[in-house]
Formats: sequence, C-alpha cells, structure tokens
Amino acid sequence: MGALEEWIAEMFLVHSLNLLRFSSGAQEKILLLMAAMSKELTAKLNEGEISTYGKQRLGALLRESNAVISSHYTGMQAEMTRNLTGMVRIEADYTAKVLRQALKIELGAKLPPATYLEKLVGDTLIKGASSADWWKRQALDTQFRFASQVRLGAAQGETTSQIVSRVLGKSAKAADSLSNKPALPVTPPMPDSKAPPAGPATKPGAPPVDPNAKPPGTAPDPVAPGEQGILKTSAANARALVHSSVQAVANAARLASFQQNSDLIECLVWLSTLDSHTCLLCAMRDLHEYSLDDQEPINHTHEWAGGPGAIHFSCRCVLSTRTKSFKDLGIELDEPGDSTRPSDGGPVSGKMNFKDFLASKDKAWRAEYLGPGRAEMYEAGKITLNDLMNLKGRKLTLEELQAKYAR
Repeated sequence: MGALEEWIAEMFLVHSLNLLRFSSGAQEKILLLMAAMSKELTAKLNEGEISTYGKQRLGALLRESNAVISSHYTGMQAEMTRNLTGMVRIEADYTAKVLRQALKIELGAKLPPATYLEKLVGDTLIKGASSADWWKRQALDTQFRFASQVRLGAAQGETTSQIVSRVLGKSAKAADSLSNKPALPVTPPMPDSKAPPAGPATKPGAPPVDPNAKPPGTAPDPVAPGEQGILKTSAANARALVHSSVQAVANAARLASFQQNSDLIECLVWLSTLDSHTCLLCAMRDLHEYSLDDQEPINHTHEWAGGPGAIHFSCRCVLSTRTKSFKDLGIELDEPGDSTRPSDGGPVSGKMNFKDFLASKDKAWRAEYLGPGRAEMYEAGKITLNDLMNLKGRKLTLEELQAKYAR
C-alpha cells in the first residue's frame, strides 16, 4: 500500500466505527418492534388453555399469530428501509469528502445521482438476496418455528404457560429481554476537511468486538424449548440482518461514489478486520485489489463474491481504494506519510495484511484461530493462508487439507 492509499484506508476504517454505532441504533429500534411482537403473541397464546383446543381452534390461533408476525416483520423492513435510505446519501457524501481531502480537489468529488443511491437500498444483495427478501424469509422462518412449538406443546398436553416458555424461553418476562443489547462504542472523530493528509491520521484503537459474536465456524446456539425460546433466535437473526444490511449498503454506496470519480481511482482495495473473529473468506482477501468497473481480481484469484460487507452475514470488512498518485493527477504536493490501521492489539502499520498479522501472533493464538491440526501444518510451512480455502473460496476441512498435502 502506498502512503496515500494507507491514509484513505485509515479514514474509512475509522468511519466504520460510526457505521457500527449506526447499526447498533438501528438494531435497538428493530428489537423494540420484536419485543412488541413478542408481547402480542404472548397475549394471543394466553387467550385460552391451548391443550384443550380442537384442531379448528388451534388452526385459527396459528393463522392469527402468523398475521401478527407478518405485520411486525413488515414494520421492521419498513424501519430498516427508512434508515438505509437516509444512510446511503451520508455514505456517498463521506466518500466524496475523503477523496476531496486526500487529493486536494477544490471543487469537490462527484456524487452519484440521488435516485441511484436510493435504488441501491433495494438492489444491494447479501449472499445473493436483497434485504427485503431476507426480512420476508425471516418472517416465514419465525412463523414456521412458532407454529411448530405451539403444535408440539399442544400435542404433548402442555399448559399454555409451558407453551409460552417454548416461544419466549424460561424467563418469559422476556418480551423486554429481546431488546437487550451491548453498549455502543465511543464515537471516533470525523476527518477535518481543512486538515491536510500530510502525516498519519489520529490512530484509532482496535474495533469493538460484539460480545455476542462467535469465533469463525462456530455453530449457532441450538434452540432448546423452554430454555432459549424461538423468539430469541429470531431476535439474533434480525440483529445480524440489520448489521449486514448496513455494511452491504454502505459499501455499495462507497463503490458507486468511487465509480462516479473514476478519473481519480486506480482500483478497489479490500480491508479485513485484524482480529480473531475474522473468517478465512475475509482474511485471505485483506488488502487485495479489484478493478473498479467489474470488480475483477488484480494479481490474485479470489473472487469479489459480493464484496466487503456482503460476502457473508455479519461481515465487518470495509471497502477502500487506491487512488492515482499526486504526480499522476498533476498535483504538485508531497505524498502523505505512513499511516496505520486498527487491530486487536492496537494500531499497526497500514501496510500489514492479515497474513502478516497472523505471523505476528504467537503459536497459541494461531492454534486457536486456525485449529490445532491446521495450525500444525501452517507452522510446518506445508500450507499457506490461501491453502485453507479451495479455488472457489469454499472452506476446506482438516481432513481435506490432510489428504491434499499427504506425503
């Protein structure tokens, strides 16, 4: 990475903390709607003793409950659309501000048309589907799991109270507990448009880690009737969708802004988070470059696969860029000094990629991140970070790796 590229990357990494705060605020609103749905479903279940219901009455209860779930999920989708529509213009403005500040463009960088930005909210895909489609899928999933637990409880002769516990969990005070969330991270400073990028920007600390996040590859918690409750899983899924929608749409808006200023941009740069929660899909793409127009890999074989923020749910990757140099743009200025990027151990050189970051850790850290079997092969030099995936980006199991490198 060149010095100017490092500085721009640091600006977007610092800004990503503000996006996490925005995501947390949006999650809070969605979880409040989820809690209201929970209370309405609980009231509907408590209208009678379900174990005494006949087939017809039970069917009516489930139809009414499905309508409640559908209505609330429609409200959640509308709330997120409102939030994303407001955010997408802010993201484009911020991207233009960074380019203007970095390259000393007096008249300002160009912005995508407002109508195009609004269209991005509906068109941006997360793992091949739009945010609206994912909300519909989550509504159907909640309806299915709700009906399954009610039918199962009724078939086993459980009381209404026991069936409510299947839905909400044992602490069925609980509708309110759906809106519990971790504290928000501290707001980082926004870049000063008057300050020249002649030296390293303020060094941000490591990005906050969601206490509810699980290490890469960890299976989701099983839904145990009477323990977790099916709506706890629905709430977790909704939170993941909010975060993923914010990340995907923000990066899509940034890409549109880069493309609008193609005369300034050399290529796109993928930035992964330097900590143990980063999955191998993202780790192997860190600091890799892609073409601006069609996002084709440059000097590597790792496909774009949706891009930063959209390659998988809860992705924390950030899209940055390598601009043309001051010299190429005819600007008579010295290039800025070296910059930094955040990691779980504090700021590190902006030139450090995930491979270097992995090498900087001790054997115990690498064993925990890669798994003992993979780590042993990595330490012996039998595999590289790229070897942990096959050519299509699919994760390899330990057994597949051992077979691939068997002597």
